[in-house]
Amino acid sequence: IFKENGTVHGVVQSESPVVQFRPNSQQLLYITERGVGSVDIRTLEVSHNICMGLNESTVAYAKFDTAVSSKVFAVTTDGELLTMFLTGERKMDCNVRTRRAVGISAPAAFAPIKGYLLAATSTDVYGLNITGGSRSGPRPLLQNSLDEVGMVFGHMPSLCAMTPPLMANNKQRQVVMSLCNGYVAIFESNLPVNRPPEWNTKLWSQPLFVVAIVLVAMWQFFNQKRRMAGPMGGGMDYEDLSRFTKAAGGMGGM
Repeated sequence: IFKENGTVHGVVQSESPVVQFRPNSQQLLYITERGVGSVDIRTLEVSHNICMGLNESTVAYAKFDTAVSSKVFAVTTDGELLTMFLTGERKMDCNVRTRRAVGISAPAAFAPIKGYLLAATSTDVYGLNITGGSRSGPRPLLQNSLDEVGMVFGHMPSLCAMTPPLMANNKQRQVVMSLCNGYVAIFESNLPVNRPPEWNTKLWSQPLFVVAIVLVAMWQFFNQKRRMAGPMGGGMDYEDLSRFTKAAGGMGGM
């Protein structure tokens, strides 16, 4: 671990090879071939946990999601795409939520953008939809060769080292990808992202919800009125209110 001025801050050892880092000012979080680990920057104390659900698989490459800090995408040496979630603060726990064979073989590189995961191997680039929830996992949408991607930017196919391209991305749609012979491609994704319906609009459009709000308001009104009127006062009693709620219940289908 190095300081900003380039001097060594400390040296620690992981229980298994590290495949990805995510540092911050207080803690260094990392993904290993078998799980997750963390280092306290101040004390250099190391903690490590095996990822539940990884079974006998070995992680070859991993990438933290830019939108959800606790989500990690990983590919195993067997070519399975994993979605992992991390919990905890000092000692992290790791759980594999989804596991799917999508044809992406290690080594690979990932760039999670808004709604999608871009994955690249030494020969191809894949686009996967990641908006289906935490249980469904990424779904393959498209696949193109690296040569085809390079030709879009006017870069003709050429013999390159058989390694995945370096990729970086922001939290939205912008991606930076290295091509052969020192070329760098910068582009923004125009893949559609469906916006979920707003909570207020969805809820207020339900007739039963509107009826429930009316009943609660009426109950509060008559309850307050009965208190102000005293023991001899009028107002709607419990039986009247019960009859009204039964009648209002039939209004839900209107």
